Amino acid sequence: METWSELAAAQAGVLSWRQLRELEVTRGLVRSKVSSGRWARRTEEVFTTTTGPLSPEQRLWVAVLHCGPDAVIGGLTAAGLHGLRNWERDDVMVIVSNENSFEPVAGFTTFRTRRRLGLLRHPSPLPTCALEPAVLLWAAHERSTRSAIGARAATRPSR
Repeated sequence: METWSELAAAQAGVLSWRQLRELEVTRGLVRSKVSSGRWARRTEEVFTTTTGPLSPEQRLWVAVLHCGPDAVIGGLTAAGLHGLRNWERDDVMVIVSNENSFEPVAGFTTFRTRRRLGLLRHPSPLPTCALEPAVLLWAAHERSTRSAIGARAATRPSR
């Protein structure tokens, strides 16, 4: 069995309540770590074993762990992790199962799907959507102010 410190080391110092319960970590220990300033509560569901500003990697872990065990980093956030450049967004995109319920968090955008997330997942340690489904789902559902119709209308002379 893994310990909470081993799991935290593998997840950039980020742990969820669910994971702590599975590892049989008591609420008292968690309260003690947070009140003593050794840990920080980042969302209702997620803690970090560091208290300073979140690193980019920690931010990804907080987002995906907050959204539940099946959630995956998706959209252009996942594409960036796979090497796509110059499409960065401020928010971390997380793809979640349609039936999942959780509190929204500033800085994270969720996309709900009925698709089986396990089939979309890349085999990396950080739960991440594979490149192709991440980009295709983003493109299919992202609103755009630019389109072929809009471009034609913009170039048409006014009457």
